[in-house]
Amino acid sequence: MLLFLLWGKVQAQVTISGKAKGYEGKELVCTRYLDYMSFELNELGRTTIDKNGAFSLTVPLMHTTQVQLHIGGAQGLMYADPFGNYSIIVNKPDSSQKNAYRQNIRIDFDTLPTYDIN
Repeated sequence: MLLFLLWGKVQAQVTISGKAKGYEGKELVCTRYLDYMSFELNELGRTTIDKNGAFSLTVPLMHTTQVQLHIGGAQGLMYADPFGNYSIIVNKPDSSQKNAYRQNIRIDFDTLPTYDIN
């Protein structure tokens, strides 16, 4: 019984890796909302994008969750599954986008399983 209770509290590791050309040397932060009433963010992890634009980040998740990827003042959204392994390309914001609060970045996926939520 104790093993069952401990198993229920184990968080899976999700790996998000890829390329972010134009963001070399910047910090990428992965967050999720604690709740959708207050929109309070919980930081899941962070990493620095290397000089070639590559990054890899492993974060803990218990269930499928919408996560936000922040680089500077820009933000992109994706869904992550427990034990997922995502290879993505982070694109710079569209120069025609005018938003006083934040810039949105587009996230492209190298490959996705057929029934992935993204």
